[in-house]
Amino acid sequence: MSRRYSSEREEKLLEDLINLVTLIKNARVREDLINYGGLFSPNGTDAVQIIAGVSGKKIKVWNAGFHALVDGNHYFYFGKSTTPPSLPANKVFLISAKLGHYRQTFSQPQIGAAGEGLYFYSSVSETNMPIDVGYVQEA
Repeated sequence: MSRRYSSEREEKLLEDLINLVTLIKNARVREDLINYGGLFSPNGTDAVQIIAGVSGKKIKVWNAGFHALVDGNHYFYFGKSTTPPSLPANKVFLISAKLGHYRQTFSQPQIGAAGEGLYFYSSVSETNMPIDVGYVQEA
């Protein structure tokens, strides 16, 4: 049994579709988005990978991910030092203590203060740990 929609319903669906297509066509493309990815091989406890940092600019992270192959603390953080903050800390995001694949896209970006760098921390030794992050640097 097929169901017929009223012409009013069909008009509303068509209007919504046209609005969606218009939004997509007019969406601003972030040409300044930087995608950083690679293999991180922490060779001891409390290893830190420096990802980015520019004096006087804020870093805004839109997505981040990593694949932990060993149980241990892993996270991204903003700061001015390769000494990681103690947990819990407000500049830390995408935290895991277990092995597994972790990925998050943020509807509102994670934002560091002007002049802070973006780092990735691992408390354990691993070989070829994939990490990736998408971010922009703004004044």
